[in-house]
Amino acid sequence: MATNEPKVPEDPTSDFMASGEFAAQLRHPVTWRKRVAPIALGGLALATTIALILHPNFVPQVTPPLPITAHVHLHSLVNYGTLRVNGQAQTFLPGGLIGLHNGINQVTLDAPPFHQVGCAIDIPTHARDTCLVENTSDSSKSDLLLPITLHDLPPDLIQSALHTLHQTLTDVMHHLQTTVAVGERYLSGFDPKSELSQTQVTHIPLTATLVLRATIPDACLLVNFTVDCLTTDITAADAAMPVWGIPLAIEYYWRFTDANAHSVADFSATPQSISVDFLLHYHAGWQIIIGQGSVSSTSLSQMTSLATTLAELACESSIFALFNSGVTSLNVPTNTFTLTHVGIEGCETTLPVLEPMGGNEAHLVARFGVVYAADLSTAQLSLALPLATPQQIALIESQG
Repeated sequence: MATNEPKVPEDPTSDFMASGEFAAQLRHPVTWRKRVAPIALGGLALATTIALILHPNFVPQVTPPLPITAHVHLHSLVNYGTLRVNGQAQTFLPGGLIGLHNGINQVTLDAPPFHQVGCAIDIPTHARDTCLVENTSDSSKSDLLLPITLHDLPPDLIQSALHTLHQTLTDVMHHLQTTVAVGERYLSGFDPKSELSQTQVTHIPLTATLVLRATIPDACLLVNFTVDCLTTDITAADAAMPVWGIPLAIEYYWRFTDANAHSVADFSATPQSISVDFLLHYHAGWQIIIGQGSVSSTSLSQMTSLATTLAELACESSIFALFNSGVTSLNVPTNTFTLTHVGIEGCETTLPVLEPMGGNEAHLVARFGVVYAADLSTAQLSLALPLATPQQIALIESQG
């Protein structure tokens, strides 16, 4: 009866160790002369090279760079970093020109804490481009887009950037809340004829909040970045420090709640939307940049500035909604108008009246989605506009 004996693994080097060549090397070791010969030859070559370099007539052979045949404007979402074109460092200025030669050009940008980004641009045909290029029919006037998005950050920094943006908008909303007094009106919806519907507060005051919801457009997150994400060029003038621009789609709508925080009216189903570019600076954490300076996400001046901007947009949309609804017979040029005393309490404006009584002016105030006539002469132009009370006008004008 056969037994299974354990199989001893073979030494993978056994054949080589037993070869005649290796055995011969053991019997006839390399002599010192054979060892020294390669060293001597190497030293002679080095000495010859040094002698040639030190010779007064020595001219090193340098491969000349390929001639520049086209220029493109470089656009990105950062205003800093190390730019290299075909391996050569270039001065990086967003919107500035970079020179390219015929054939494939490699463009890279290092802007910590982001990963390096880069692409190729093929001059003059653009047949093998991996860069996003605009106006390729004329290479000398093309725009090269080198986007840097959230996906170019390490995972932990993606989360911290999103948290900073969320906290900023949360802080802003604290400045977008006020009281609707008894007797005041607020825009409560649209009737079946798509006309504006107003409700008057009758028993207890309500709390009015301009609610914000923000999202990052998909195209600004994914690899298929589009030119729509470059809503604003990031230039050195945007801030006094290195910044990254991130486009946000912000939806905003009015919500009215009672003393128990129960919703009385909510326009979340029909929000207004705007695009806002946030500038972020990274130094051991993210900071939101407003204007020319750096502020933390809890800065009062920053929050009130952004809150005022959003309140202005909400107030402006109220005026547009009034004249687009057909509620009033006034014919006024709403394409351009200036708002004053803007804030969460409302806004004020004066518009020239074209019809039915040309040569007049409509003095208007808007508050909680409702547009009022600010004086008697304006109220007489259209019975569709309620007359604002002195208290309402005082609250609006107290905003400066």
